[in-house]
Amino acid sequence: MASGVVLHVALAWPSLWSTVDDAWITARVAQNLVAGLGPVFSAGEPVEAYSDPEWMLLLAAALRLGLDPYPVMVFVGLAFGAIVPVLSAWLTSTLAGRFDLRAGAAALICGASMHLAIVATNGLETSTWIAAVVATCAASLSATTPRGWMVAGTLAGTLAWIRPEGPFVALAAACWALVVGRRNAIPFLASALPWVAGIQAWRAWTFGTLVANPVTAKASADWARVLRKNLAYVDLDLGLWEVVAVVVLASLALPGDRRRRLVPVVLAFLLLTGMVRVEEWMPGARLLVPMWVLGAAAWCSADVRRAWLIAPVLGAFGVLASPIGERARAYDERNTVLPGNQAGRAAAWLAEQVPAGTVAMRDAGVVAYHLGPGYRVDETHPQALSKPHPGGHPTRPARGAPDLLVTTLREPDAEDFVYKEDRMLFERREWRFLGRVEQHHRRYYDLWARPGSDLPELPPDLRLR
Repeated sequence: MASGVVLHVALAWPSLWSTVDDAWITARVAQNLVAGLGPVFSAGEPVEAYSDPEWMLLLAAALRLGLDPYPVMVFVGLAFGAIVPVLSAWLTSTLAGRFDLRAGAAALICGASMHLAIVATNGLETSTWIAAVVATCAASLSATTPRGWMVAGTLAGTLAWIRPEGPFVALAAACWALVVGRRNAIPFLASALPWVAGIQAWRAWTFGTLVANPVTAKASADWARVLRKNLAYVDLDLGLWEVVAVVVLASLALPGDRRRRLVPVVLAFLLLTGMVRVEEWMPGARLLVPMWVLGAAAWCSADVRRAWLIAPVLGAFGVLASPIGERARAYDERNTVLPGNQAGRAAAWLAEQVPAGTVAMRDAGVVAYHLGPGYRVDETHPQALSKPHPGGHPTRPARGAPDLLVTTLREPDAEDFVYKEDRMLFERREWRFLGRVEQHHRRYYDLWARPGSDLPELPPDLRLR
């Protein structure tokens, strides 16, 4: 197990400080909570703009203590990523019926995942989610006493605080408790329900709804289009995840306790359905990594005295995954935010000059966070989490003219905008150009001020032009 932990840390370290833009959306909500504005993206707009309540509360606690959220994001993510190989070993030994070298093999396979290493430190809740899912699965399968089922129920209940699909995983674990024995479900549910009820009470009190806004925001998306787009991103990994899916399914044919092994396999494919609803654009294929971890435990739990094919199959799989993992790291390096990036520094400088105002933008992460709580943000994405989506309908940009308009471009010398929403807002009126800044590869922003506003042009050291 120690080898898996060390290997994970070694693989994650080179990309430790690379975070995705969406991580700063959650950080902005935490920033507003600490500022006394509530867990909202913009003051006076009670909308659940995040999909990770426990991560938001963690960042809020860090900010309240005066800590920089950047190292908190990456080091907490790294720590939970390092726990995943250990939890995989626990799940493997639970499926196998004893703790032996097979548990160590599963930990090593998880630690060797370049994709796990990448997503663990991308600034979001990914590694805490994977760790909680695996822990819930292992606890549910190993529980034999009321106390054990209470632990499993507690872990399952906390999933609702980590991601919107958490209650569905908890429900799957509750079904297993009913299958094993009806009495087992009582301590399980008694421990899980307070956590689920707690997040629902928080949601109802704060936002006036029982349905998470990320769920309704994605409801209007064309499922077929999202799936096609996700498959295009999956193609970047050269068929790795298609192979992983087949290998995970094939584990059911291996000798051993197939009934218990069915639990992580079903759970892996249940989580895979998220690809139909959520765009998998982030580096590392973060929605697919749980399948790798659960599949490693399922394979390694087989009766090795008869399953002589396990070693060569896993060895060949590792050889296949290594160069693909390097491709994933290269993609991560190009498409993530690094400390001190120009876009963040420019936004912070503008906030120092003019502490309050309104801004419209499509990519409302880094720039919105560094502008600070004084700015009300109109996020122009049709499925923006920062806006309500009654009935699951997409949203449109606000009609009024913001003080600041941020438009997105792909290249440093590009002349046209990436998004139609940017073009629509730009064509409504005249704007005063403040400067072009770089966030990361193929992500540049033009900053425009409304005529008559006090926003100054960016100094030369904070802009490309």
